[in-house]
Amino acid sequence: MTEPGLIEAIRERVDIVELIREYVPSLKKAGRTYKARCPFHNEKTPSFTVNQDKGLFYCFGCQSGGDVFAFLMKIENLPFNEAAERLAKRAGLEWRPDNRALGPEQKERIDIKKALEFAAGYYSKALETPAGARARDYIVKRGLSAETVSKFMLGFSPAGGTGLVSAAAKAGYSPAILRKAGLVSETQQGARDYFRGRLMFPIIDHRGDIVAFGGRILDEGQPKYLNSPETAVFVKSRILYGLNRAAQAIRKTSRAVLLEGYMDVIACHQAGVENTIAPLGTSFGEGHSALLKRYAAEIVVLFDGDEAGIRAALRAGKILASSGLYSKIALLPGGVDPDDYVKENGAQALENLIGAAVDVASFHTGLVLKEMKMPLSAQDKAKAADILAETVAIVPDEIVRAEWIRETSERLGVTETAFANRVREQARSGGFQAEAKPAEAPAAEKIPEPPAEERDIVRYLLRYPQYIRLADNLEESEFSSAHAWKLLACLKLLLDEGAAVSSLASELAQRQPELAQLVYGLSVLEIPQVFDAAREITACAEMIKKARIQRRYREITGRLVQLRKAGQDAPAELLKEQFKLGVTLKSSKGIKE
Repeated sequence: MTEPGLIEAIRERVDIVELIREYVPSLKKAGRTYKARCPFHNEKTPSFTVNQDKGLFYCFGCQSGGDVFAFLMKIENLPFNEAAERLAKRAGLEWRPDNRALGPEQKERIDIKKALEFAAGYYSKALETPAGARARDYIVKRGLSAETVSKFMLGFSPAGGTGLVSAAAKAGYSPAILRKAGLVSETQQGARDYFRGRLMFPIIDHRGDIVAFGGRILDEGQPKYLNSPETAVFVKSRILYGLNRAAQAIRKTSRAVLLEGYMDVIACHQAGVENTIAPLGTSFGEGHSALLKRYAAEIVVLFDGDEAGIRAALRAGKILASSGLYSKIALLPGGVDPDDYVKENGAQALENLIGAAVDVASFHTGLVLKEMKMPLSAQDKAKAADILAETVAIVPDEIVRAEWIRETSERLGVTETAFANRVREQARSGGFQAEAKPAEAPAAEKIPEPPAEERDIVRYLLRYPQYIRLADNLEESEFSSAHAWKLLACLKLLLDEGAAVSSLASELAQRQPELAQLVYGLSVLEIPQVFDAAREITACAEMIKKARIQRRYREITGRLVQLRKAGQDAPAELLKEQFKLGVTLKSSKGIKE
């Protein structure tokens, strides 16, 4: 099958609604289309629309749009070939890209991933060598089974410093690509292994690709845990450890449990609590929250109960809540971590602890009240209200916010109205900021909206191309929108060339890339269920012709007025043309002079 034929087959076999719903669980049917809040920008009112029949999506808020390829490339930040390979696999087809057509960046990404896979194999084999005895002892001490070691692909990095460099060189990997993969560092002695004397944890992204490593020191030394540096395939703020293993359990339970480290996740998975994940030793951020939003509506933050754990849990809970996720917080008792807790108390006890988690507002209220003397003075209530209003103001859902206002005001002993006013003040001032936000890029120049009849004839013909001949008598001079005419002319050309009806919009967008967003926007607009396509397309064509006559009539009338004001005689030809146009318009009714 040729590449164009394969692309078309993928479009036909991959249901765009099913694909997008894996990333946007809130996608719901709305008439003949599907709608949700856009995953590409923050919005309160859903403007993200999916047309299942056409296999297209479009957001009327940020003007993002396209087919299954465009969606996967944007949501996963993938180049075309990687997106096509994943979609082909989903469709039960084989994608064989022509590597000659790949750009330098794409080739480099492929080489980096190959080097990381080689390294994972090297570390795994090193674990079984005599030098790996210390790592094996640690694994036994932590109670990890052979099955768990294999499942999480644990390994060992020898302390010598050149083991991986030498093995990779023999396998054909250059020091340059190893550096770009974050596997070696440059020293005065040359390239040296980045990880030395550590128990190794491959970091696998949600797509199932090895993108980095984490290593725990086995002897004396710092840092205790070391992650790969960021690379072209590894950005810490977009990775959650264990998500590739936890995704199925998260979707099944509709809940994800956020822990603090690798060993916590591994121990919980071994115990059967498989909807657990962790950030990579960095503070939880909005990138993590956006990633989790694709999998579950409820997130439980389960961190250590020490002061640092409490602060980190509250901050993570706020970030999750501000992104529209229902977040709850639970704390482990007495400085115990999930790894130890599940070993001592069992999986059910951990599940009970997770089940007893409270929402962010309730958790924060408890912390604030714990630090104040009872009963609260008026001044204490005001101070507490100011602190908690910031937390309550972050949640975008009005119903959840109203409940948080009611419950928090009751616990503080203040009126609901007074506390609601504090919350509104916080919301107006911006309140909680998850992290410093980069300056927004200037919005792309928006294409002017064509007149209704010119817009509609294009969208109707995209849906009913069998009536394209009804537009044959239209000419470029009759269109006020050059964009609408360009799309109609290109649409005729595509149909004459035999373009597949199912991919007509995608083909049109490819032929006219500067008008792609207009095409996608028109494609997802609903058409009434009771609809006479031939009649409506004919009516649009007639309105376009009539509008051209009206424009010319107004143009001549304006010119004649100018001539009269200047005391000049009107040319006979101009008066004759005005008369003829007037007769035509009156005979067609609805003249707008």
